Amino acid sequence: MKRVAFVVHAGRPEAVVVATSLSRSLQEMRVTTRRLPTEPLEATEAVLPEGFAEGVDLIVSVGGDGTFLRSAQIANEQGCPVM
Repeated sequence: MKRVAFVVHAGRPEAVVVATSLSRSLQEMRVTTRRLPTEPLEATEAVLPEGFAEGVDLIVSVGGDGTFLRSAQIANEQGCPVM
């Protein structure tokens, strides 16, 4: 796995904390992490929604049902798995 993208519910502080922790752990393993520019998350890259899933091996959704649905919609563009 080379690149993991995060879609996070920014209105849930605990989701941001968990996603940041996961992102840091992945970066320590030399995995590039990606976030949307509007999300308050530490990540290697900030990419606009257009092309967000390009080159991504996995999208991690942290939030709730709506966050997962948004992640699935983004992932569908590239046929990328969502966790």
